Amino acid sequence: MFNTQNPTIMKQFVFVYGTLQSSYSNHGLLAQATPHGLAQTVESYVLRATVSASGNWGIPFVGKSQAISAIHGEVYEVDAQTLEQLDRLESCNMEDPTRSWYHRELVPVVLEASASGVPATTINAWVYFNEGRGESIVTSGRWHDAGSALKGDRVWYFAYGSNQDFSRMLGRDVAFDERCVGALPGYKRVFNKRSYNQPIAYANVAPADSPDSPLRGVLYRTTSAHLASLDKFEGAPRHYARQTMAVQIEQSGEWVDAIVYVAQPEHIATGLPVQSLYRDCVTAGADLLGEPSTWADTDWPTRLVG
Repeated sequence: MFNTQNPTIMKQFVFVYGTLQSSYSNHGLLAQATPHGLAQTVESYVLRATVSASGNWGIPFVGKSQAISAIHGEVYEVDAQTLEQLDRLESCNMEDPTRSWYHRELVPVVLEASASGVPATTINAWVYFNEGRGESIVTSGRWHDAGSALKGDRVWYFAYGSNQDFSRMLGRDVAFDERCVGALPGYKRVFNKRSYNQPIAYANVAPADSPDSPLRGVLYRTTSAHLASLDKFEGAPRHYARQTMAVQIEQSGEWVDAIVYVAQPEHIATGLPVQSLYRDCVTAGADLLGEPSTWADTDWPTRLVG
């Protein structure tokens, strides 16, 4: 059975990823529902949750502002009465979204294959969305990972090159619990950092034409330990040097001290091409920064290779 937008259908699928899951506090509301097993969303979203000093995690929020990971949860088949109960729990008003806390949308989810041999199946299920208010990002997409998502002292890191692609950060085992737009005044993005073993260039920062003109990049909140592991990928301190700079969080206007990797003068060269795959990693920041063709703070390379 597939869901439709018709609210009068007797049975519908609901995908739950937080307190409505089995063994959690609000699961009793699904007492009359039929479980269909574990599932994950087809599309990637951003999962946020508060984490206390003792490691306990709070209410989760799934938003569509960033495509960090698939969200993992459970699927239940519910009747109209149960769906109304869930709407009350989530303060969801389908007739007037302005009065809602969470809003409900139908999205494709993949039901895991069962032990009895039933293959994985894609269905449409209701998912409750809320962007949250800056709670910590849970990069795995699993709410129960929130309590151990990030340990240690927090530091801000400003990415303007290939690390704007969050998947590159995760591939380098650099965990983070925040990813947002930051503005670095007085700089622009250039491609003049010479590779140590190839005739190609990587991204760097350079003074902007106007001291008031900001470079928009991606701010990550990570830890000193994770940042230390990033040093080897950035060739620090030999190729890039860490500098602490004041960066403004675009959404809130707050200023933070962030680590910025700046190319060492002896490794700067002009006129070198840039690898296409590298440029793709840079432009992956478009989910936060907008269409790359609008990045007025960037001197794009004139030549691409590979």
